[in-house]
Amino acid sequence: MPFVLAVAAAADVPDTLPVSLGRIVLHVAAAWVLLTALLGAISGHMKLLKAHPPIDEAVTQTFSLAAGIVGRLPFTGALHVGIGRRALHIAPAWPFRPPTHWGIPCVPWTELRCTASQLQPGERVSRWSSFEIPRMGVRFEVGGKAGRAIEAALAAAGGASRA
Repeated sequence: MPFVLAVAAAADVPDTLPVSLGRIVLHVAAAWVLLTALLGAISGHMKLLKAHPPIDEAVTQTFSLAAGIVGRLPFTGALHVGIGRRALHIAPAWPFRPPTHWGIPCVPWTELRCTASQLQPGERVSRWSSFEIPRMGVRFEVGGKAGRAIEAALAAAGGASRA
């Protein structure tokens, strides 16, 4: 008798599985939209995108999996950094970018300031490059080659530095 009940229960699974699977997919998608919107608000991505919309510009260097901290959120290996002639293109990598604010903000070099260089005089240990956009109060840090590339491009563009 238990075998017959198990077979009958297994026969019911295909009828309910597509509905359950559809609900799971819907819930996961809704959670992703809400979570990325929350991450975008906390990190300042939405604020940056509103003030500095994407521009059509050739990017000379791209770092798709850079490590950084934007606002108060660490994006370890999940930060997109592009170095352009007129602006810095910076945003979370696509899975962490809100679908309602999908673009990549382009911050003009004139509005960006380096607050701490990776290598300070007399130090042997590399740190993260720290930057801010004073007008907006947005701060971020970028490590490794991406941070050094931003520093070099900012210096070449004549950007401000406190370091």
